[in-house]
Amino acid sequence: MIAPQPRGTIFRMLSPLLAIALLLAAAPGAHGQSALMSAASSTTAPNEHKNTPHLKLEAVLHSGGGGVDLSWGWTNEPPDVSQYRIERSTHGDNQWVGVAVAPGDTTEWNDPQITSTNLVDYRIRAVDDNGNIIDTTDAVSPIKNNILNIFKGGTVTLKDFQDFKFWQTSANTIVLGALTFIPRLLAAMILFAMFWVFYRVIRRIILGSMTRAHVDSSIRDMLGALLRWSILGFALVIACDQIGIQIAALLTGVSIIGLAIGFAAQETLANFIAGVVIFWDKPFKVGDWIIIDNMFGKVLRVSFRSTRMLNLNGETIVLPNTYMLANRVANHSTHPFVRVEIPIGIAYKESIDQARSVLLAMVHGDDRICKDPPPSVVVAACADSSVNLLIWLWIHDESVEKNVYYEYLEKAKKALDGANISIPFPHVQLLLENNHVTAAPRSETVPARG
Repeated sequence: MIAPQPRGTIFRMLSPLLAIALLLAAAPGAHGQSALMSAASSTTAPNEHKNTPHLKLEAVLHSGGGGVDLSWGWTNEPPDVSQYRIERSTHGDNQWVGVAVAPGDTTEWNDPQITSTNLVDYRIRAVDDNGNIIDTTDAVSPIKNNILNIFKGGTVTLKDFQDFKFWQTSANTIVLGALTFIPRLLAAMILFAMFWVFYRVIRRIILGSMTRAHVDSSIRDMLGALLRWSILGFALVIACDQIGIQIAALLTGVSIIGLAIGFAAQETLANFIAGVVIFWDKPFKVGDWIIIDNMFGKVLRVSFRSTRMLNLNGETIVLPNTYMLANRVANHSTHPFVRVEIPIGIAYKESIDQARSVLLAMVHGDDRICKDPPPSVVVAACADSSVNLLIWLWIHDESVEKNVYYEYLEKAKKALDGANISIPFPHVQLLLENNHVTAAPRSETVPARG
């Protein structure tokens, strides 16, 4: 029977395992910079490499200035070293440049030129008397010996947690960092507030002018959103740069996405630009009566992509803004008066003055017809079979233009019929003339039958 072990004996048996677990948990991903981790991992190495000495390097950046302190040593009995060659490279580039040479009995060196962390890497090469390289350390970045080192890819060991100076340095670094960050944050907030006030002033001026110009609400909303994202987006970029946030990669990604969207939405962007041109140039506005491509209608809405018209059949016609700019548009609402032309023809034998009197008499009493300019009847052409007349009527309301045209075309026909003035229609007259030369009758000989 096995006697039970005392609790103290069990604790002493488990304490080495607990210590190793704490070390592994305290320094994950330290890139081989901790000597304690190296010692722990060396227990699993093959037997032939247990006694091989390796050169280890540590680089510490002082938070209060003073550059970078380099210290190095060997895991086992060091070999005969003539000198140590100290090399430096931009972080991650692996373009090594020699910066110093230390004697073989030296284990420390200070680089006063570096004052910011994670900008450079260091490595050291051990060289013997013959100039042969014995060993080379891994690339090591300078780290601040404080708790914030965890967030910068550095190593914090159990020994650091037990050191009062470590906590003192950590507290000083956090306090100094906060004191340095607060003014930058306040400056960023002030800059953003200034841009916000600038945006509100510009928005009030632009949208107010568009409201007074009776610009469609969709155009106002579109330009208001574009103005907001442009000004406040620029303010956000400046504020982030002020507090030290690196946004270059983000801006690059946004630019690439914007470029892809631009190529995919070329037609939409073209219509958007055309809508802005229509807004500034004002060839027509909402409520105007226009003719485009033989279509007569009233403009209902001008959006960032299209223009909507209501024709006389009650149909809503949607046309792209680029189409509105590329085709001829006749606006019947920009002038106070609109002239209606009604064609009618009379025979050549009829009196033009009599026809004019009859046609002008039919417009009396119609309030839709302007008295100044007065109605008139003019000769448009002497055609093949008729004298073509034009009745010119001026109206105030362009919305009744087509109604007036069709109504007075019918009235003109009835007025001319009532006055016995003929309205000819195309016909062909065939004249036969007498010819004095007549053809002699043709005689034929009929053979007799025998």
